[in-house]
Amino acid sequence: MTVLDPAPPAPHDLHELVARGDWACAHEDSKVLAEVAHLLGLCVPPPELFEVLEIERLAVVDMARASERWRAITPALRSKLFAPDLQET
Repeated sequence: MTVLDPAPPAPHDLHELVARGDWACAHEDSKVLAEVAHLLGLCVPPPELFEVLEIERLAVVDMARASERWRAITPALRSKLFAPDLQET
């Protein structure tokens, strides 16, 4: 039996995913960070796509490096993913 990837997250779920990634780094939870990176990988374009896929990989082998990379990329993720929200106000 083949397990299919879930559908890409809805836009309102992206806020929660990024927050969960922040939480995972703060609590050194590699499983949650890998899951968040995987789900974001379904909906972010390159070059962020490559970075979240690398974070997903690193989370299971080197959480410290994965967390560093997460903190480095989240400003770009927030800018790209949430920019439409800023224009509505």
